[in-house]
Amino acid sequence: MIRATGTEAYNPYIFYSDDTLSTADTIAELWVGGASLGLTSVETLVIPSVKAANSPAVNAILSRANVVFIAGGDQSHYIRFWKGTALEQTLNALMKKNVPVGGTSAGLAVLGQFDYSALYKSATSELSMADPYYKDITFDPAPLSLQGGFIAPPALASLIFDSHFDTRDRMGRFIAFISRIVAPTITPTGTVGCPGGVLPASSSGKTTARGIGIGVETALLVQGNGSGKPVTAKRVSNPSATTESAVYFVRPSVPPGVCAPKTPLTVSDVEVRKLADSNTVFNLTDWTGVPLYKQLDVTSGTLFPADWY
Repeated sequence: MIRATGTEAYNPYIFYSDDTLSTADTIAELWVGGASLGLTSVETLVIPSVKAANSPAVNAILSRANVVFIAGGDQSHYIRFWKGTALEQTLNALMKKNVPVGGTSAGLAVLGQFDYSALYKSATSELSMADPYYKDITFDPAPLSLQGGFIAPPALASLIFDSHFDTRDRMGRFIAFISRIVAPTITPTGTVGCPGGVLPASSSGKTTARGIGIGVETALLVQGNGSGKPVTAKRVSNPSATTESAVYFVRPSVPPGVCAPKTPLTVSDVEVRKLADSNTVFNLTDWTGVPLYKQLDVTSGTLFPADWY
């Protein structure tokens, strides 16, 4: 477990099977701690600065990890303190060895090719749709480029992530984020897309602007299946979860019609696919496996329909 602030609070959740620190539950009961699966060690590294991220001792420990999980908190710390350091190199080396890397909340936010870096305040849906270039909407890399942001796992190319998705009503801001990634295109009627964008918008193709929003108490397990095979994903959730959260796959099929600073966003035909079960397999490579759930529009800064979930 790596984080920029905080404590070892995640460790018991990973190592034990319940809040009594028991490891006696069986896999058949669907709630089992890592110790029961053979896990022998959980360690949290708090890495609060560039100096710490370049520490040989920190990177020596991290390089021996069998799994790495990036904690929640403030993703701007990860961008400011970890990007361009030995820590980023160590994470990339682990991923090349197929060591699983994941994250929650802020840790999820830094796993895409493009990251919402949240360098200032957290952007709301209302403000993001009213002005997709509002000062709180910051990205990594900045400016946007195909080089990608911090770590940028190859399996997650073209993607941006958002979390706490349904409970915090984040679809509006997420559509604004994804729209910003769409490159300008000249059409017979004028220029569409967003200044500074780098990818096309389309309902087909493997390198189009798209994103994944994940609800609370929900995770997305992403697997590469070997060279030349698609990257797939399944929703997973603890059986004791108290919410019915889902994973939302969001992709604009056409470029935004209006996307400019201090101007309300207009974008139509945004495809949303909703994954709410733990059996369906979604093909991340060609964006198939889950039927179209809803098609959304943002018109002059207002989302239609508003009850997207």
